[in-house]
Order: sequence, then C-alpha cells, then structure tokens
Amino acid sequence: MNDGAHATRRKWSLKGKAWTPTDNSTPAAKCAIRLWLLDNMKRTRTLECYGSEQSMFWQVWCKHAESVAGATGDALTYLRAANLDYDIFDVDCYGSPYEAIEIIGQRALPDRIAIAATDGSLRRSAMMRSKISSYLCEKGGFDNEDKRLKAAIFHRYPVFCRLVLERILSGWQIDQFAVKYAEGGAWKNATAYFGIILQRSQDTPAGVGPAA
Repeated sequence: MNDGAHATRRKWSLKGKAWTPTDNSTPAAKCAIRLWLLDNMKRTRTLECYGSEQSMFWQVWCKHAESVAGATGDALTYLRAANLDYDIFDVDCYGSPYEAIEIIGQRALPDRIAIAATDGSLRRSAMMRSKISSYLCEKGGFDNEDKRLKAAIFHRYPVFCRLVLERILSGWQIDQFAVKYAEGGAWKNATAYFGIILQRSQDTPAGVGPAA
C-alpha cells in the first residue's frame, strides 16, 4: 500500500512493540482544523487528495464546504495532472503530507488557498529517533545523526513544520498557521494535524503546468 490510498489499519514497530494507527482516531482535532479553515476562507471548493467520502467528508466537508471532490488513484500522480482549481486541499494521508503540499503549491490556480494536513512523518520520526525521510532532510536541512535536533523537532514541532512549509511553498506567503496533536498517549501524540492559509505572492503566476 502507498500513501495514495486509504487503509483501515497499518502497523509500525519499535523494539518489538507494535503500534497500529486507525483512520481518524482523533476526529475532534481533525474537525477543528478544518472548521477553522472554513471560517477563514471566502470560497470553500474542496479537494480531498487522499480518497473521497471518508470521515472528514461526512463530518465536515459535505456539511460546510461550497463543493467537495475526491482525487482518484495515486494522490501524487493525480495532483500532478489534475486541474487544481480548488480553494481548500485536504491532505489526510499516512506518513508525509509534504510532497503533496509541494505539488499543490506549484499547481493550484486560486491566489488564496488553504490546506488541512495530517503529518504522521516528521514528528513521529523525531519521537522514535528513526530516519527522517531523505525528502524532508533535503527540504528542511535536517541531519539524521543529530539526536538533539530530533528532540527539538518533537518538542518544537510547529517551528520545524513551518520551516519545511516555507521552503517547499515558493511563491506563497503563509497568512495563518495552526497545529493540533492527536490525543491518547505518546504514540498517537506523535501525529500532528495542521492547517495553513496561503496567499500567492504578487509576482508569482498561477501554477498551470505540471509539477517539476
């Protein structure tokens, strides 16, 4: 299974311990991020980038968004090819949302957009002292051998999350940014949910071509 598809359960292990994440295990935090974005956006045409008609569709988007569509197939492939004329992008994936967010930044058509994201990668890797992905190391300038850096990422996640976002969202200004964490113990708490509202820089044209 890749991050382009939803699955009911998926396991990671650390020193013989297994952790099984469950879809939407902290729905209140995820709903809060999405409702906050809706309250701060004039237009709310929404794309669910990782599958359609999941929990957030029924709890939030179908009730409050102007319209909602769902990506099909592999999410990154879809985002590289589709017409991204949407105002809100829901990047609710397992693992890293940053690759999808970078493509959205390159190809979104409106001048003001919002992104709701689930990050099961950066803070979790820092907590487990495991390898941070090569993508995040490149974009964030992180050193996998620096244990103190990983401790800082875990405890000051919003700072490092925003650092990565600023580096991958060339041509955009972060207007608003909010973070919540999953609840229910250290394993779940390592998952972060964030929302960002972006305004296109005046000298940056709309991204109409394929992502690099």
